[in-house]
Amino acid sequence: IIETCDPSAILIADGDPATAARLSAFASESQLTVLPLPEAAALAKCRPAAVMRDTGIPATDVAYVMFSSGTLGMPKGIQITYAHLVDFIDWLDPLLAPSAPLHAVSGIIRHCFDVSLFELWASWTRKLPLCALDHAMVSDSSGYIVRLKTDRVSLWVSTPSLARLFLRNH
Repeated sequence: IIETCDPSAILIADGDPATAARLSAFASESQLTVLPLPEAAALAKCRPAAVMRDTGIPATDVAYVMFSSGTLGMPKGIQITYAHLVDFIDWLDPLLAPSAPLHAVSGIIRHCFDVSLFELWASWTRKLPLCALDHAMVSDSSGYIVRLKTDRVSLWVSTPSLARLFLRNH
């Protein structure tokens, strides 16, 4: 992914100094800048910004690159344009018009799968916490279900097989 994208920075959302140290060591080998993201409490004070339509950025410019799983070989970069991103975010509004307010979004889908972007964009555009799954917890689905309740997750995204596993174990 790094070879394909040739990034100039890595963003760190984890406040763990050990994570930052590991990524900094990796980044120095790759000549990347490591940028820590602000704490969630600081971000919560920011006013939400509406999707800007007249930014001067062409709709055909690439907003980000999503990678395939690579099951048939090397992962492939799929370019997502700003037009695609705006359409996706606009699609979320009627889809997520809830009868009750959303409090948090599950973070169950591994970030190497494209469906994880549903969780990420639903969380980011609504400024909701993302309850990320430590995949070691898959074997303790009852513990993760308790965590979902504690974190007040009201939007859960899952594959059918993971839902079956959670239902069987709880």
